[in-house]
Amino acid sequence: MHILRDLKGISALVSIILILCSFTLGALAAYLWVMANFYSMPEDTTMLIIENATFPLYNATYFNVTVLNPSNSVRDTNITAIRLIDETLNKTFDVTSALPSLPFQLNIGARQTFMCKRNWGEFAGDSLRVEPVAANVSILGYRCSTAKVKLTATPTFNISSSVKYFDLKVENDPDSAINLTITEILLFSETMDTSPALPSESMIPGGINYYKCNKNWTNFMGQNVTIKVKTAQGYEAIYQTEKLPAVILEISDVKFTTETTKGFNITVKSSEDSTANAMISNINLTLQGEAPIRLTGVVPFLNTIFSVVEANHSSTFICSWNWTQYRNRNVTIDVYTSGEIKASSGVVKTPSAFIWNITDVKLDLDDMERFSVNVTNFATSLAEINVTRIQLNQTNVNMNWTTLNPGEQKTIDCIFNWSSFRGKNVMLTVFTENGLNVSRLISIPSIQLQILEDSFIFGDMRDLYNVTIPTLLPYFNVTLSNSLNSLQNLTITRIVLEVNGTIYEVDYNRTIPVLGPRGYLLRKGETITIVCDSDWTRYLTQDVHELKVTVYTKEGFQQSKTWQR
Repeated sequence: MHILRDLKGISALVSIILILCSFTLGALAAYLWVMANFYSMPEDTTMLIIENATFPLYNATYFNVTVLNPSNSVRDTNITAIRLIDETLNKTFDVTSALPSLPFQLNIGARQTFMCKRNWGEFAGDSLRVEPVAANVSILGYRCSTAKVKLTATPTFNISSSVKYFDLKVENDPDSAINLTITEILLFSETMDTSPALPSESMIPGGINYYKCNKNWTNFMGQNVTIKVKTAQGYEAIYQTEKLPAVILEISDVKFTTETTKGFNITVKSSEDSTANAMISNINLTLQGEAPIRLTGVVPFLNTIFSVVEANHSSTFICSWNWTQYRNRNVTIDVYTSGEIKASSGVVKTPSAFIWNITDVKLDLDDMERFSVNVTNFATSLAEINVTRIQLNQTNVNMNWTTLNPGEQKTIDCIFNWSSFRGKNVMLTVFTENGLNVSRLISIPSIQLQILEDSFIFGDMRDLYNVTIPTLLPYFNVTLSNSLNSLQNLTITRIVLEVNGTIYEVDYNRTIPVLGPRGYLLRKGETITIVCDSDWTRYLTQDVHELKVTVYTKEGFQQSKTWQR
């Protein structure tokens, strides 16, 4: 037992002696290093020597630097900054915030330790050189390597899931020297509310944490954003994104159909600034002063690939909602995407009890003393209407009062000389007994070119001219009329035949009369039949059910006529 005690005592004594020796040798080595530079200084020189630089592993918000102005320097000197050089990244940073504060006058023979207030976490694991910054002095820097501590952050902004939050993956590098504790996550300078809440549990090297950052990033769509992750140990991760995906929607049209009260159509338009598609997941209708109504029975089906509005495109949705009893009410339509982006129609009004319109206007230049107006009271109206007055450019025309029941359409003859309106745009307005009115801007034609054939006329020129030759001479006729009341003559330049969507242009040199390159002058009040040399045997087959002829004029007018076979 005594022997064991003695051995233990000797062992402890040896350990203490070894520790003291190591401190002594370390101090001696540092002394010799400094003195070597001291004795190697040229005469009449002021030199600043970095004796030591320490980077606290568990606090990356600052580092300490000890600077010596040797006793054989020729003058005091003013230190303006501490220079930190990352030799791994080839980057240089001047630190001017320190304790004691900079600039600092370091006298001859004095040394000073500066606490440099500069986060050095981004350089952890790199080779560094530290130097003082001063004018007209020689510098002896200090080289060191810091322990590796690396934190990475990877955000995910999924516009298909939600714009009310983003996900963040934070990883402590497997080669990091210490555990890290996440204390704060920022979007630019704004602290994020996260799930799970911060501060987090300590992350071991190689550890990964996932956070849901509850922040609506709609206002940042299409922009680059910066995410910063802070730790209790002072290390940070900074991530700058590419431009975030953008979905900018508007409801460009809300249309209540005249045929049925069981629904309406909306058109959702994606802006040209959108960079991502949007899946429409929900459509709400809100009557003024009432709770929103979630619409069902929407076509195409919501929250499916069929309800996707592509970037810079539009889609129309047919919405089921019976508005029979909701006439003349203010409503708002709201559209929501799967990513919780909202587009609103603003306030629109449902149709009134009377749903009617001008559905046709007919004018004939050969009879300019009258015209006709077709008015429809749609089946979705709740009552009859009585048309009592019609105006052309605010001038009353002669007409008979006309009653239209719901679902009824009538043509109203109007007595009025409209010859002075040829070639002009005029406003046609129809009034009802109960004060309703509808207007329509119509263009009064300046010419009236007509194709007169009631059926497509074609045949063999041999029969037309009583010629006996063995070869078929196919032709078809186009009879044209330019009204006597047209304001100008017309020059016929082209005749085109369309068969089942295929275009056949008539050779203008193979017509009677010949159109030629200058065309045929069809004067006001003239009617002409043009015989077109065209091989109709090539296209008038049993499969042809429709033919269309279009006539073009030099003056820019054209007239078409279609025949069914």
